[in-house]
Amino acid sequence: MSDRNTQIKNLKLAIKNMLPYTTANEIIEFGVFKGHSIKFIRDHIKDRGGLFNGKGYNISGFDSFEGFPHDWVDKHGELIGRGWAGKHSTEMPNLPGVKLYKGFFEKTVPLFLK
Repeated sequence: MSDRNTQIKNLKLAIKNMLPYTTANEIIEFGVFKGHSIKFIRDHIKDRGGLFNGKGYNISGFDSFEGFPHDWVDKHGELIGRGWAGKHSTEMPNLPGVKLYKGFFEKTVPLFLK
């Protein structure tokens, strides 16, 4: 199975097993990148009339769209990537029905929580 097929399978499984039990009406993705996952989630919810178990959902995504501002290390402290900023940058995707917050989490999450 390709990585994309695995990702779709996992997203479907997460939606099926998570949404029926949530008490909030928020779906949040951290690390949107080009928006493929959050678009899939949005479309999957939209296919159900925007509802899941009778609840409407707000979908929000957070990303700097600039890459990481620092070195990235694995769980063993081994350097994976140095200076990802710019290397993994992308244009902010146009995703109607999704509220995107551009910037680093420490700045954007407090705006969302207000």
